[in-house]
Amino acid sequence: MLVVIGVVHCPSLASPDLAAAYAEFRRLCRQFPAALAARCFAFEPSEAQAAQDSTALPDLVLFPPGAPSSRRRLCAQLSSGPPVAAAV
Repeated sequence: MLVVIGVVHCPSLASPDLAAAYAEFRRLCRQFPAALAARCFAFEPSEAQAAQDSTALPDLVLFPPGAPSSRRRLCAQLSSGPPVAAAV
């Protein structure tokens, strides 16, 4: 079973646009057509990034800074079934 996992450290992005980072993730996912699932985890988004509409980014999961349940949520996202959009 092949899955593709992307990790984004939001403060390190050249552009604050999460959609651009997600587009790059999706572009890289095309290299793995046999993948059964894909998820892109974005850590420490700024308030502006967290406020961006991510409904069109179905495999993006945001983890805001200081979220107390981040570790538990990450484990749940990694072990869950088909890709699910989630944002805090």
